[in-house]
Amino acid sequence: GDETLSTLDLFGRDFVVLAGPDGHEWIAAAQVVAARLGAPLAAYRLDADSDPADRGNRFGDAYGVTRDGVVLVRPDGFVGWRSRGAQPQPARVLDDVLRSLLGLEPAGDRSPSMTSGG
Repeated sequence: GDETLSTLDLFGRDFVVLAGPDGHEWIAAAQVVAARLGAPLAAYRLDADSDPADRGNRFGDAYGVTRDGVVLVRPDGFVGWRSRGAQPQPARVLDDVLRSLLGLEPAGDRSPSMTSGG
């Protein structure tokens, strides 16, 4: 809506993925990883027309990412990890990062849905 929020309003209970305007693949990856790990993980793509909206287009500069970059924020509001831009196999990358932050064992062998191309 027209309510003004800070990104800080999105933090506090779960891990949060904040993706740039072209970060659709990160949002899809977050959904896959959350289901796979059973981890609470909220995901938002921030641009001028999204909800929540980044009407001033300040997200990328504030978090040090490009339009297809992503930030993973811990429940305490601290940035746990970021990717300045897109990466191959975003679900695999995000799975590895979240496992590390949660202190879980690496995934080991990957199913075809988590890997693609060499």
